[in-house]
Amino acid sequence: MSIYNRALTITLTALFTAIAALPVTAKPTSPLWFEHTDITMPRNIQTSVLENGIRLVLVATPNKQQALELRLRVGAGVAQEPSYLPVSRVLANQIIGDSKWSATTDYQQTVYSLSTINDSQHSLEGALDFIETSFSQQSFVQKAWKQSANLTDYPTVVSQNQLDSLELGKSTSPVTETSASRVQLEDLEHYFSQYYVPTNMTLVIAGDFKARTLQNKVQKAFSQWHNPTPLTKTQQPALRMGNNGISGTQGKHSVSLSALAHVSDDVDSKLMRKDLLLATIANQILEHRIESALADVHSSATVSVKNEILFNQKLLSQVLVSKIPDGEQQATKQIVEQEIKTALAVGFTHSEYEAAVSEIRLNKQAELVAFRQAGPAAMADRMVDAIDNGSVYTTPSFELELIDFHVAHLSEIDISKEFEKIWAHKLKSI
Repeated sequence: MSIYNRALTITLTALFTAIAALPVTAKPTSPLWFEHTDITMPRNIQTSVLENGIRLVLVATPNKQQALELRLRVGAGVAQEPSYLPVSRVLANQIIGDSKWSATTDYQQTVYSLSTINDSQHSLEGALDFIETSFSQQSFVQKAWKQSANLTDYPTVVSQNQLDSLELGKSTSPVTETSASRVQLEDLEHYFSQYYVPTNMTLVIAGDFKARTLQNKVQKAFSQWHNPTPLTKTQQPALRMGNNGISGTQGKHSVSLSALAHVSDDVDSKLMRKDLLLATIANQILEHRIESALADVHSSATVSVKNEILFNQKLLSQVLVSKIPDGEQQATKQIVEQEIKTALAVGFTHSEYEAAVSEIRLNKQAELVAFRQAGPAAMADRMVDAIDNGSVYTTPSFELELIDFHVAHLSEIDISKEFEKIWAHKLKSI
């Protein structure tokens, strides 16, 4: 089985199903992609909606290189493809062609990226002209598949984001010469006409600029672009619990355990982020307990944990033990399961809680340092991630303040309760 298929069919933790149909309107009702919440974005972010319906997000950053980073997000990806036809990938490949643009295909989005190094009037205008020309209309051709070096396909995104334990609620196909040859011109034209419309696009520009001047340039460049709104509806993903929300997978040299849990709020909020913090602290303690248990048996395996809220709906917790020596896979899996059992039975200590909080704060402080040194490319990508997840764009400094606020009202008892909420179902399958 290919890496692609394994990424989509390994024991499922969650099942994506497109059930919440939201009609595409002539113009978004709001320049924001999230519901009103008690979290606000930084002042360096400006959002607006252009006359043709494109959402424009400007991220002002100090940029001595005078480069602008452009990200055009189309709100459709693999999830909107017909079964077994890699239409979104073939389409993106043809759009970027031999240009300097790159494209990344994802579950519910396709992102086109360009860096205008040594930015000048000509390069910015050229970038906007490419967008208007390539996305307002497109003439596709039937040709042999040759993947552009600038196209990042969905399986790579899955692996990079450590989401191999998730499975799509539909049948998909990897992009090969055979599968690409089955994509007909009418497939490309239909997909393009339904999803590549201004009201389904967000243009993110990050860098050093005068916001009003830049907005006027973009508005002028797209003034003649008015695609008709499609009659069909776009699908937004939803998550459904599978296998009691628990998944355990065992590879040749790795063991992973994953769980899906509900969150307290259905929109990005301080309460939802408290859920994430509780899970992070709990699983951080679990990570160290597993490391200690492995050290006791002189294992050289490494342990990592990850917590992520997916589409503001479910909290995904993962424990991954990798670099397991040959012949130790089953014993390692038993150690992981036993540590989960023990934590569920006796909870955590105050010293473990304090150590985990200290480590999380140090990690966030390191992230803050990296963020302050990051260029506009990292800022633009961070914004696209927030839009894709429907969450509020925030900075590490705000997130650190929020951690301190929540920690002041928490104890190891709260962490033990959260751990039980995440992992209790595992007892039924161990």
